Amino acid sequence: MLPRFLGMLIGLFLFCVSGALNAKDDWNSLRGNQGLGKWSGTTLLSSATRTGLRLRWKKKIGSGYSSVSVASGRVVTAFADGKFDRVACFSQKDGKEIWSVPIEKMFRGSNGSFDGPLSTPLIEKGTVFFLSARGKLVALNLENGQLKWMRDLLVEEKSQRPLYGFSTTPVMAGRTLCVLAGTAKGALVGLDPENGRTRWYAGSGKIASQTPVVTGVGGEALLVTGCGSNLLGVRPESGKVLFEFPHGGSNGSAMMPVPLGNNRFLLTNDDSSSTVFELKQAVDGWDARGVWTDRSIKNSYNVPVFQGDHLFAYSTRILTCVDPETGKARWKSRKPGDGFLIVVDGHLVIMTKRGTLHLARATTGGYQELAQAKVFEDLVWAIPAYADNAVFARSFGEIACIEFKNGNEIAPGVAAGKLPLGSRFQEFLREVKDLDDVGKRVAKVDRFLESHASYPIVEDGIAHFIYRGPASDMALACDFFGARQEKKMVRVPGTDFFYYTLALPEDVRFSYLFLKDFQPIRDPLNPRTMTSSMYAGEMEFAIRLRKEKPLEMSWFGMPGWERPAWMKLHRKERVLGKVVEEKIPLGNERTLTVEIYLPPGYDQANEKKYPTIYVQDGPAARRLGHLDEVADLYFRSHPERASILVFLKNGPAGPPDAQAKEVAERVVPWIDGKYRTLKERQQRASYGAGFGCSPAMLLATSHGDLFGACAVQSPLVFDQARAAAIDGFLQLKKPTRLYLEWGRFDMHNPVENWDIREMAREMRQSVSRNPNVSLSGGRVNDSTDWGSWINRFDRIVESLLGS
Repeated sequence: MLPRFLGMLIGLFLFCVSGALNAKDDWNSLRGNQGLGKWSGTTLLSSATRTGLRLRWKKKIGSGYSSVSVASGRVVTAFADGKFDRVACFSQKDGKEIWSVPIEKMFRGSNGSFDGPLSTPLIEKGTVFFLSARGKLVALNLENGQLKWMRDLLVEEKSQRPLYGFSTTPVMAGRTLCVLAGTAKGALVGLDPENGRTRWYAGSGKIASQTPVVTGVGGEALLVTGCGSNLLGVRPESGKVLFEFPHGGSNGSAMMPVPLGNNRFLLTNDDSSSTVFELKQAVDGWDARGVWTDRSIKNSYNVPVFQGDHLFAYSTRILTCVDPETGKARWKSRKPGDGFLIVVDGHLVIMTKRGTLHLARATTGGYQELAQAKVFEDLVWAIPAYADNAVFARSFGEIACIEFKNGNEIAPGVAAGKLPLGSRFQEFLREVKDLDDVGKRVAKVDRFLESHASYPIVEDGIAHFIYRGPASDMALACDFFGARQEKKMVRVPGTDFFYYTLALPEDVRFSYLFLKDFQPIRDPLNPRTMTSSMYAGEMEFAIRLRKEKPLEMSWFGMPGWERPAWMKLHRKERVLGKVVEEKIPLGNERTLTVEIYLPPGYDQANEKKYPTIYVQDGPAARRLGHLDEVADLYFRSHPERASILVFLKNGPAGPPDAQAKEVAERVVPWIDGKYRTLKERQQRASYGAGFGCSPAMLLATSHGDLFGACAVQSPLVFDQARAAAIDGFLQLKKPTRLYLEWGRFDMHNPVENWDIREMAREMRQSVSRNPNVSLSGGRVNDSTDWGSWINRFDRIVESLLGS
């Protein structure tokens, strides 16, 4: 027993040393001295009769995702000044800048991210360790910022830079500086903190934004981290791997292990769910078993915090308390809004992305707010820090210190904006509220609903979204608010009547859904529905949520919007085309399955030849967009435009350019050989919508000898792919038609740095420099997805084949 007992003491000592070399009130790294996201000591919060918040100081800085670290009276973070990414040090007392050191040229954000550094500085024994977005690892003197040493991980270690840049934070484990560097020799690298020399490599797997944590497992201190597909446990002094096993998820956004005790860890290992693992000692190391996997914590950049006997976390934008034994939510709250949380002295400290700071009790009894304050006017994407009865936070433009105070008043929050109600609806609400009897209120609501034939209710350019039924929480999510956004609906007191109102253009078509008790539902009062190809879950990117079904959404048109005349043809009046499935040989015993739509009359007109439109993401176009049925409607009204549609699906594995090459070299000749097609390039077009836009443009630009036209709607094409598409169109030497369309309320996110509308405008403006490209399309008074796109199939065909 004695050796094992000594081993446990040594392990416990190493574990404590890893996070206790700084002063008591320090918060020396991402999520605090031990990476747990909490401060368990006694603070003013325990003794205050009424908790308040007061701004101590606030300073201008530049853009960046780095959080704040505090040690020895110094506050350190990293930001971009417009030219360089810097590490800067401020006085904890008054915010005065002590030093600022440029590390490298400013890192440009990509694919929806903002400019600037991503990693958080680590302060350890008078030294600041920082990893730049491009992989420069530096050690700086805390007192004056003087460089002690620097390592370039890309050059010296052949590290693979993640898509968005290095965002992992260095971790001090005992006497070893550990970095999740993603080298060919090992995912995790251990270095000598005195000189930066490499001591060991460990583990494997792709890295993204994960950060390791030092914790105790089986009586010894271990470094535990998630990688793209593996959970890894390493002895920090030697780099020996004690366990490495698949965690069963993807490259999760905030995959920092959360120790739960008893050798258990929570891992946000997938955008659709989280898993608790339990380690058990085996003969040759450690085995792991999944205790539970649940959707109660999913798709958030916030790292959960284990406090007492419960977990506090964000699941999408919803604050939630989760039972760590079962994974089931104990409560959910839309308040205070999406953000980042820590726990201080048994209290939740939450910094929202909208720049508000909130204090609440960390309890299983629901969200109980104590104080709130507006701190920043710009966006926040950083975890707050705590030190000496104060919170340290930063936005994309400022850094601030907000201290706890013992006061009699809650700090003022943000006033909610008034909804546009319209005269008739406002009068109805007034009449309901004036009724004292609950039964009369319910009867008044019944009569009001019976007086309307369609929903949402529209008056004078205002749409009233209505839900009637039992619910604890109701919210509206829609194209107007954008992706990953929703607004809480208003409940008429004493009833089960909920509403939200929006002023909308008179000629717009609009998609929306309700979130009833945090679950997405269609509007039960509106029979007009569509299945989304772009959204899943709670208005999330469908491509992110692998395990979520596409959203079923409701839609409606304002009074000035009208469905195209050609779409109004009754089904009984239609002459239908047909769809056939073909398996096209690609060589090496591989085939590509495609579905081919033949227009009405194809079998009867034996001599007629047809233009051909190659449709990317063919299964979604048919299953969700019903594009074959839409084509029937249009070609029945306009037989002179009849075309063959080739729905591409089950594409070969490999890079996109290889897939485009196989379509051009294998599929096109095969189709032309079997079907009656017009073989001139002007009669062959490439078409894609949403996720299908990038391959549609690549096919048209890389094989301009075959394709004379291209059409894209709502082009979800981020930085590198967009730049490549623009360059491809600028290089075209032959006359080519391009229809480029986006919606007035197309996909965007107000708290992230991406907007399809701006992307499309940039693309159109850039491509217009090539006189060989004839542009059409532009902004339409609609939103996104197949409910919008199919209404302009006539424009697609006319622009692709010439008016």
